[in-house]
Amino acid sequence: MSGIVGRAVTLQCPYPPQHQNNRKFLCKGEKHNSCTDMLSQNRFTLHNVSSSSYLVTIKDLEAGDAGTYWCGSDAQWSVGNYTKIYLSVEWCCVKSTNMSGIVGRAVTLQCPYPPQHQNNRKFLCKGDKHNSCTDMMSQSRFTLHNDVNRSFLVTIKDLEAGDAGTYWCGSDAQWSVGNYTKIHLSVDAVLYVVFYVPGVLLLMLTFVLVIVYKRKCNRDRGNKNQPKTVNPVMALEDTYIEC
Repeated sequence: MSGIVGRAVTLQCPYPPQHQNNRKFLCKGEKHNSCTDMLSQNRFTLHNVSSSSYLVTIKDLEAGDAGTYWCGSDAQWSVGNYTKIYLSVEWCCVKSTNMSGIVGRAVTLQCPYPPQHQNNRKFLCKGDKHNSCTDMMSQSRFTLHNDVNRSFLVTIKDLEAGDAGTYWCGSDAQWSVGNYTKIHLSVDAVLYVVFYVPGVLLLMLTFVLVIVYKRKCNRDRGNKNQPKTVNPVMALEDTYIEC
């Protein structure tokens, strides 16, 4: 079986007629004898039980729902009385983009939306999962503007390292697949290193030169105050730094 993130998928679990009154189950794991019961989770619903099969619907699919499932009606795991299901989960229709910015500067995220949503409220939130992300438009550094070519823009000014992460933007409060965009934002601080390190080195070099210069001046002053025997050959070569 396969499903799409954000949508629902229904698994069919057959069982023998004599097990109609037995407890039905669905669990997840690589091995049936150590799998985890899933029907206790509110996104998993058992329904439409007939004399030969029942259905389990998983709503709001997540990438982590992919894996191996086991379903049946026989607590003893008798061969032929349970079913093994491989479920894959795809992003299919969710648009995903990568963006990067630099600490202290601004970055602009572009969020497309369908024409029929022109008057809908536009949003941008942050989090690894769209159904639990945090609204960012209430923060003063985030500004929504310029509807252009069926998309809106969100500018983040004065970028911080903590702004890196996963963002979701769109115009559909129901999170219908295809009506929102997933954005991976990375924040780089390289420019600060490039400009900051040479500045420190230049300051250190200037400090060393000043010390050397002062020592040279002090030494030359001491030499001027001492009686000198003038050497005609060397006289023309004697020079002093005026300090």
